[in-house]
Amino acid sequence: MKRFTETEKWSDPWFRKLPTKLKCFWLYILDQCDCAGAWDSDIESASFHIGESITENEVMDSFNGRIIILDCGKWWVTKFCAYQYKSLSWECIPHKQVIERLSSLGLLEESSLPTIVPVGYAKGSPTLKDKDKDKDKDKEGESEGKLDWEAILAHWNMLAKKHGLPGISKMTDDRKKKYKTRTGQGKTQDEFWRVVERELGRLNDFARGDSDRSWIMNFDFIIRSEASFTKFSEGAYSEKKAAIKTNTRPPKNLGAQTEKGVEGK
Repeated sequence: MKRFTETEKWSDPWFRKLPTKLKCFWLYILDQCDCAGAWDSDIESASFHIGESITENEVMDSFNGRIIILDCGKWWVTKFCAYQYKSLSWECIPHKQVIERLSSLGLLEESSLPTIVPVGYAKGSPTLKDKDKDKDKDKEGESEGKLDWEAILAHWNMLAKKHGLPGISKMTDDRKKKYKTRTGQGKTQDEFWRVVERELGRLNDFARGDSDRSWIMNFDFIIRSEASFTKFSEGAYSEKKAAIKTNTRPPKNLGAQTEKGVEGK
């Protein structure tokens, strides 16, 4: 398995001051962790490969915040994904298993990675295993463009939980049809989900259920029609929109910020 490595770590004061055996351990865990940066803790094996004995206390004292112990007992390199992938997309084949792994560990939000965002390079080529799975797809799956409905359902439920909105238990035929229509009207899945994540992050009180109607934003409303999605995407249910209604002056100093990940730092 090939991975990116940060060559500038050798001039980083933190890394430079580590004892030799802990430098080796850092390189070891970056190679031995899985695609999401999680490692099945085995200090005995690590010590054997490094050639010196190390302890859990030594590691946690020296890598405080860079490595944490999960409830399941695995060790997680906290910025591994941010350095290796920068962003994740369900539409990118190699990224799918990373997102699923992070989700299974309850780390998708903790990874500090934007998801459903273009990654800036071509989608990964299917493996032989992927091709075999495709051959087993039934005709219904082929007619649906091989969309991963379980992944779509899981991603919405993750966002719903984050923003206190209702989740969904099943991608019904009606939902599938409407979802395909929304993401087929001049939008890719990446573009659709970028809008959804942006608007959910700034929902006003009305869309959160704080009104006489007790209505709350939900997946079915977003995909219901082009009109409802346009209304949603243009900020009709956002705090920003509410502010504009009470102040006719245009907003100032609008801008965007970007973040740059580093390997395990």
